[in-house]
Amino acid sequence: MAGLDSDTQQIEPINADFQLIASLVVDDIASDKRIYEAPSTEEVDTFTIELQKSWFNSVFALKGVGQPLKYEVFEDFFSDDISNITSMIMRYCSNPSLTADDELPNYEDALLGGVNLDSICEYFSISASEILKLLFVDDGIEIDSVTIHDEVIENVDYYKSGEFDEEDFKGAMKVFNQNCPMFEIGLNLVSKVLLDHEDFLGNLIREYGDNVPGLDELEDAEYEKLEHLCEVFMTSLKANFGLL
Repeated sequence: MAGLDSDTQQIEPINADFQLIASLVVDDIASDKRIYEAPSTEEVDTFTIELQKSWFNSVFALKGVGQPLKYEVFEDFFSDDISNITSMIMRYCSNPSLTADDELPNYEDALLGGVNLDSICEYFSISASEILKLLFVDDGIEIDSVTIHDEVIENVDYYKSGEFDEEDFKGAMKVFNQNCPMFEIGLNLVSKVLLDHEDFLGNLIREYGDNVPGLDELEDAEYEKLEHLCEVFMTSLKANFGLL
């Protein structure tokens, strides 16, 4: 079979499914450094749009480019469709079914690095999850990257080279008409943290001081013990996140 010309006039617009996958990321406020990332195990949303004919050449041009693609790279190659794609992503971001606050307790062990919080939890009559929500502040959602399904690239390559004729190509692409996403969009649920023991203690007292009768009347030595407890905790977290 002869190879196809560079124009892909035989290629029609195609309905493509985009799967949204979220990762929880944590940025340290003091160092402006990303210190934690954990992908979700489930999709958070899926949408379908009709891609223009240019999608074929865009996929072929990205054949040798490593995956996943930074969103800016994907944006350049899929410029004919990007406004529709981005608007669908932002529709989810404006009303997400999942937030960083929802996810934080699921990553309790990783975020706290196995640090023993019993003393602080007992002192303020709160749970480790409440400490997490106090430390890590939701900072919105960012579009991170796009992954094109390997088989999409492979099928386009076979068609472009002539190994597939039009019938072969359409047959191979049928799997993507059955809720198998052609593209996976990576979103980051961003949280920020300030690993400062004085700030942490101040937040604890402001949010949970009412749980501790007589907290305002602590002797200096007793208050210093509490401050030291928070300092040790913060030092452990910094070490866990590679900030020491």
